Formats: sequence, C-alpha cells, structure tokens
Amino acid sequence: MSSARTAAPRSSSCPWCPPTSALRLAEELLGDRLDALAEAERRGIVEVRPEGPAFRHEPARRAIEGSLPALRRRTLDRAVVRALLARREPDRDRLLHHAVRSDDAETIAAHAPAAAREAARVGSHRQALTHFEAALRHPDRFTAADRAGLMDDYAWELYNAHRFASAVRAGQEAVRLYEPLEDPAAFGRALVRLSRHHYMTGETDAAEDAVSRAVRVLAPLGRTPALASALTHQGALLALTGHSERAVGVLDQARRLAGEHGCSELISLCLNYLGVARADLGEPASALRCVRESLAGALHDGSHESAARAYTNLAELLYRFDDLADLDRCVDEGLAFTRECGFWSHAYNLDVHRCLALMRRGETACAEQGLRALVEGVDDPGMLYVYSVPPYARLLARRGDAGAEKPLIQAWHRALRQRSLPGLAYAGIAYAEWAWLARRPEAAGVVRDVLLPCLDRPGRESFRAELLWHLARSGPAAEPFEGCPEPYAASLRGDWRTAAQGFAAAGAPYEQALELAESGELDPTLTALGILDGLGASAAADPVRARLRALGLRRVPCGPVPATRTHPAGLTTRQSHVLELLAEGRSNAEIARHLVLSVRTVEHHVAAILDKLGATSRREAAETARAAGLLVPHPRT
Repeated sequence: MSSARTAAPRSSSCPWCPPTSALRLAEELLGDRLDALAEAERRGIVEVRPEGPAFRHEPARRAIEGSLPALRRRTLDRAVVRALLARREPDRDRLLHHAVRSDDAETIAAHAPAAAREAARVGSHRQALTHFEAALRHPDRFTAADRAGLMDDYAWELYNAHRFASAVRAGQEAVRLYEPLEDPAAFGRALVRLSRHHYMTGETDAAEDAVSRAVRVLAPLGRTPALASALTHQGALLALTGHSERAVGVLDQARRLAGEHGCSELISLCLNYLGVARADLGEPASALRCVRESLAGALHDGSHESAARAYTNLAELLYRFDDLADLDRCVDEGLAFTRECGFWSHAYNLDVHRCLALMRRGETACAEQGLRALVEGVDDPGMLYVYSVPPYARLLARRGDAGAEKPLIQAWHRALRQRSLPGLAYAGIAYAEWAWLARRPEAAGVVRDVLLPCLDRPGRESFRAELLWHLARSGPAAEPFEGCPEPYAASLRGDWRTAAQGFAAAGAPYEQALELAESGELDPTLTALGILDGLGASAAADPVRARLRALGLRRVPCGPVPATRTHPAGLTTRQSHVLELLAEGRSNAEIARHLVLSVRTVEHHVAAILDKLGATSRREAAETARAAGLLVPHPRT
C-alpha cells in the first residue's frame, strides 16, 4: 500500500519550516544570508543534508522557535508562504502549514479544499481532516455551494475518524446548506452520506429516513450515478436490518445502474451488502464469494473506504459461520489496512472480532484485555457499542463481576433501536448468558420473546442455536431445529458427551466445560470444574461445585485465587508460562507448539507480557523477569 496514505510527522529544518527544507527554499528565504547557517552548523545545531539544511535535534528546533516573538514567527511564516506560492507547483501541505500559522485566510481558502480532497483520495484521512478544518474556519471566503460541499466532505472525514456524532452534525449542516441551492444531485448525495452517519451513531430510523428522502430527490433526475449511490445505501440498510429479500432486489438494481456509469466503488459496495443479504438467506458460500469479490475489487480500484467495509463485513460473516482460521487472516489483513488508512471505526470492528475469536478459543485473558481497551478507549463508539460491550460484559459476568449487568442492559436496548442482526445477536446472547449466570430467568425470558422470533429463518441458525443453548440453562429445555448446527444440536438433544467432544474439537473450552458439567457423573464434572477454574469463570464454576457435592464428593476443590492477584508483575498463569519459554530464547512458533496454542495467541501473550513488564523487546523482558525473580518454573500444559 502506498505510503502516501499516511502523513508522517514532520521535523523542522529551521524555526519557520516544518519538514527538512530543500536547499532551494533555504536559498529563497535567506538569499545572500545563507552563510549565516554556517555558524549554526559549526556549533552542531544545524547539519547540511543532501536535501538541504536541517536541525540536528528536534528539541533544539523547538527551543529556538519558542524563543521567537509571536509577531516574528508570523512574519517568517508569511515569508515561507510567499516563497512557496511563487513556485509553479507548491508543496500544498507545507504551504497550508505556514498559511494556518500565519492566519493567511486567502491562501487557506485557495488551497485547503483541493489539498483536503487529494489527501482523502490517496487515503491520508488525518491530513484531509486537518485541511478541511482549516478551510471551514474561514466560511466567508466560500460561496454557499462551496461551503456546503466542504461541510459534506468534512462530515465524511469525521466519519472515517470514528467521530460519528460530529459527522452527523456536519452532515446535517451540509444538507441544510444544499437544500435551497436548487442542486438536487448534490442535495441527494449529501442525504446519502448523512444516512450513513446516522446509521453509525445507532439511529437506524433516521438513517432510513435520510436515504429514502435521497431516493425521492434523485429519482426524477433519471438513471444517474447519484441515484445509483442512493439505491446502494438503501439496499445496504435493508440488508443490515434483516430485510434480505428486498435488499437483494434493490442492490441488483443499484449494481446495474452503477455499471452503466462505470462506478466501480458502488459496484463493490453492492457486492458487499449482497453478501450480507445472502448470508441472511441461508446462502453462506454465495455470501462469502460476494464479499470477497467486493474486497478484491475495492482494493484493485483504490476504493479505500469500500475495502474497509468489506473487511469488516467479511469478518462478521466468518465469525457467524465459525471459520476462525479465515477470520484470523481477515482480521490481520484488515487491521493493517484500516490502521494505515486511518479508518478507525472499521479497525475497531475488526478488533472486536479478533477478541471474539479469542473468547471462542478460551483465551479469555487476552480477549478481556483487548475488549477493555476498546470499551474504555473510545467515549462513544456509536453503533459499534453493541459489538464491543456485550462480549466484554459477558466475560465480566463469567467471573461474577456485578458490573456486567448495566452495560448489558444498555447494549440490549441500543441493539433493539439499531435493528442490525449482528448487534441484536451479540447483545441478546450475551444478555441471555448473564441471565443464567445471575439466576435471573425473567431477563432470559425477555430475550427469548424478542430475539428468538427474529432468528427463526435460514441464515441465522448459528445465532439461534447458541441462544437456545443458553436459554435452556435458565428455563425449559429446547429441542434442536432443522439445520441446527453441531455441537449445539447434540446438547439440545441431551447428548452431553457428543456435545462436549464437539466443543473440544472446535477448541471451545468454556462450552465444553458446561457440557461436561451436565453429565451427572463425577469425573466429567470434576474436569468441567478444572476447565472453568482455569478460565477464571467463577460464576459458572460455583454451580458445578454444588453438583459435585450432590454427587457425593466430600472434598470439592476450592476456587483458585486469580493468578494476576498473586503474581508480582500481574501476569496470568498462561503469560507466566509464555515468559519462561520466551526467556529460554524460544520463538513464538516454538512456544505455540509447546503450549498447544496458536501462534497468534502467543503473539498476544507476548505483547501483554512486554506491556506489563514495561519492556520494549523480548530480551529486555527476560532480563527484567530474571532481575525480579519472576522466572519460577511452573508445571506446563
């Protein structure tokens, strides 16, 4: 991927130039006084590089710049602006840096909009946002139409930056500015974008209203690209909210129209949401094929935001279809792409699914650490709240944390308002599990009555099976349904042995333990207790202890003190094992083979160890551990 997508921090070559300055610019600014730099060079303050003079150290540059009076800095900035404007093709980023510092409204108005749009085009979204904000500080310099266009594009960059509420406000202002201008095409396009902003805040009703209005505005103009965009986003909303049959019809219409105009980005988006709709119609192979084709097309065409959406929807489908190996690959590639391009909401979504895969594999410490960082790191993730909070609260509930209830209730109500299938499933299933763990069958009944009917159709079997599996622990037993996936079907049939074996084969230890605990036999129940204690799932382990007593076991094992409370560095037992092997010089692959883990899981453990020990390398972590006496051998699994 092109390095042009990200804007690197700049170091200054002189008090008034942000990056290493070309010699030509230094000559233009200093003229016959260029020799004055020789004394600074002699003292080691400045060095002459092939591309021109530059400060040797950033602190020295900052100190000298800070010593200049404000008026002097402004004068110097304006001198750089004049020198750059004299060029046939000035460096716009550098030009705008100095124009902003010197409050040169004329230069900002002349160059910031184009610079912002070019930065967005190549994927440098942070830079685009900065330039749009600079331009909009001088609204009087633009016509009403230009101001509306700037506000619309600015709203889109706020969306890319995961600032959804701000994107809605800017998008509403763009719509307000466009409405009286008698430009229905631009007005309709702004409504389409506003619809997306509303959806990402979780306001699905407002999103549907905006895109429906866009279609009404654009339809009289004929078969235009703007209408293709509106239909694409209308079809996307239908797919995301479970109206799959209607979604397929609208998206097929939008794709034909986009093809007439060669709108490759819209074609990619249509394929993306056709995949979502077909997954919901019980066509998993077709669904994955559509989304992968969408991703390949978007990457080929440089449609960055469409590619980011394809990565997130592909991750959601792979998780739904329980293809964790492909999910790992998708998340790895998607996170590298979205972080480089600055698509923070899409990266957030992918990170959630990374943690969901860790949860499924029983790597609860890593999953909880990752989810906590997401939940606590963003004030309001918008509609993604119902993706990250339910699994995080679910892990809290498993270890008996009373703080799980409130966020789960909030997530459930937000999911009901948003109406997206993954959000409803993630929130509802988490709420149902909490209801069982907290001995609150009435809460499980609420979820059953609302969510179960939504899942009674092809394409939703995995969600329905997991929900029934949890509901059966809080209330009446449930029967497996046609198409119910294993090992849930075995469990619902009452075949705990087959179910436990199936979950074990799938690498799902928590679910395996709950099945073993249903055995009514001493040895499997003891095994279940050991697994749950190892996972830190004390709320699920407590009733297993009661069953062991009922089975006649006189000395039931006590629950372990969490390892992180006793370990001096706060490492879990698993992280302590990894640290020992790391200190022996073993690679991640060797550690993974020894501990029977995936390499990816070991990578997460190593990252956590480095963080907890305050180390920047594996060697430093080992040295720190030895010095602190932390390398005490443990029995290894």
